[in-house]
Amino acid sequence: MSEDSLALQIRKDLYWVARSPSLLGDDLTRFDESLETVRVDKILEFFESPGHFRVGRYFESLVSALIANSPDWALAGSNLVVRDGKRTIGEIDFLMTDASGHTFQLEVAVKFYLCGEFEEEFECNFIGPNARDTLSRKRARLLDHQLRLGERFGTGICSDLTGSGWLTRGVIFYPFEGDFGSGNDSLLSPGHSRGLWVRASELERFFSSQEPSGASTFRLLRKPFWLSGDWIDPVDFDREAMISWCRKEVTAQNRPALFASGSEWDNRLFVVPPGWPSEDSVR
Repeated sequence: MSEDSLALQIRKDLYWVARSPSLLGDDLTRFDESLETVRVDKILEFFESPGHFRVGRYFESLVSALIANSPDWALAGSNLVVRDGKRTIGEIDFLMTDASGHTFQLEVAVKFYLCGEFEEEFECNFIGPNARDTLSRKRARLLDHQLRLGERFGTGICSDLTGSGWLTRGVIFYPFEGDFGSGNDSLLSPGHSRGLWVRASELERFFSSQEPSGASTFRLLRKPFWLSGDWIDPVDFDREAMISWCRKEVTAQNRPALFASGSEWDNRLFVVPPGWPSEDSVR
């Protein structure tokens, strides 16, 4: 990939992070004002790291750049390991200082959950492609553990912490069949981003259920470019080619895949293996 195409990708993803709706609601702050001045050169360095394909780490690098270019905040620290004696308790994502000199802890998360009747087996109706990752567990960990790290154990890092909060982004995917479309769950922001999910074995039925004017081209989103879309050497499929590809890659390899469609590539479709969400059907 060229540096110019990667810079374009980063710029589009920065806009997605700054302007997408919150996933869980009540974000500590937004970073719309950072977009005009943010530099992408520091984020380019992220792609030289071993973990550059991880969506969460990429998301953190984008947030870090937005904080560093914010007129309202100064970055005071990031990825700060918190210890209780010799025991490692966790890690604070960011410390930020406002114009008055007050310091806040910011925890960030980008998540992609699929909605369905999963509560009996997984204790939550919103689960990740890896079914062990659930919305209820993530929210509880943020509230009960991560957001309390600075208050409980952070005196060696920041002695005058004013408060803490989160910034959350992501997409909730609803089954293409079933009455789950409202998404009015108390765990979520009412305005969260939405997509659809389907098992690979149901793709033909899914396409048959769509309006004739529905999407006919689907773009594969490769990690870490699950945010605004994949703009670098895009891999696009028509419906028949997508069905064939999913048989080989999703069904045979037991590996879910994320696609984008629409004139702005802003519609999302998650395709999961036929046996999902059983444990042996997720990698």
